Order: sequence, then structure tokens, then C-alpha cells
Amino acid sequence: MDVVVGTHPIPQKYYLTHQKLGSWDSVARNEMIAPTLTDEMTRLAYD
Repeated sequence: MDVVVGTHPIPQKYYLTHQKLGSWDSVARNEMIAPTLTDEMTRLAYD
């Protein structure tokens, strides 16, 4: 299956959950999700 990264922002609730879990605590993972992090206002709009 092909996966397209960066097609929509990460919702704020997902961002906070993954921050607490530490599931994005790697350089490679942070580079991959960087385009979808946007800013807090945009993430909140996707909650």
C-alpha cells in the first residue's frame, strides 16, 4: 500500500496524545511528520 504523508494536518488531540506517549521521539519520525504539524490553530481546527 502506498502512503502519502502530509495530505492533512495532524489534529491537536492526536498531537498531544503522541507527545505524551513519546511515539514521535525520533529524528526520523519528526522529519516525516514535520509537514503535517503546522501550527496549533490549524491543528485545533482539525480536532
